[in-house]
Amino acid sequence: MTNQVNEQAKQSDELKKLVEQVEKGDPAPETKSVDQTTEQAATIEIDVLNLPPRKEIHDSKRRTHVKISAPFIRLLIVILIIVVVMGGLYYMWEADMLDFPSL
Repeated sequence: MTNQVNEQAKQSDELKKLVEQVEKGDPAPETKSVDQTTEQAATIEIDVLNLPPRKEIHDSKRRTHVKISAPFIRLLIVILIIVVVMGGLYYMWEADMLDFPSL
């Protein structure tokens, strides 16, 4: 039971200290550390003289060039024409424009 009383006394003392800090206008200790870290992050300076050469950075970002040959383009056009013709036939068949006699 004395442990509970001691704990409550510690908590009330801590609470009183925090209330006094707030009344004085001092931010909480946790807030100070967060503010300090954000200020430190904002003040990081880049040393321009120690940067790598531009050529080294941009060499790794080259695009891959894909060469499309004429036969491949012709194949794609033929496939496109077949798809369009099949789509038209399907549309006409569903609309009963094409009537095939049954055997």
